[in-house]
Amino acid sequence: MTIELLELRSEAYCAAANYHRTAGEYFDALSPHSASSEKMPRIRLECLKRRQEYTWALEVLISYLVENEPASQELARAQRTIELLEHELRLELVMT
Repeated sequence: MTIELLELRSEAYCAAANYHRTAGEYFDALSPHSASSEKMPRIRLECLKRRQEYTWALEVLISYLVENEPASQELARAQRTIELLEHELRLELVMT
């Protein structure tokens, strides 16, 4: 394991935490009884931004893993996570 891999993982984990925090705020704002519902458009844009940052971090990690550890289970998990993020985006587009 290299320092570069550890840094890429750290960036992906940080991006994941930011995305999931913002996604929680977004889903809370979807409720009509939420105090955040009036901020929903801003929160939605922030959630999209955080999702994109998470996807980019995963893509960088995937690029590293493809070159250095092509048989890694981590590679398959990162690819599956991107698929799930894309699926969430499609669902959100259907909902709005």
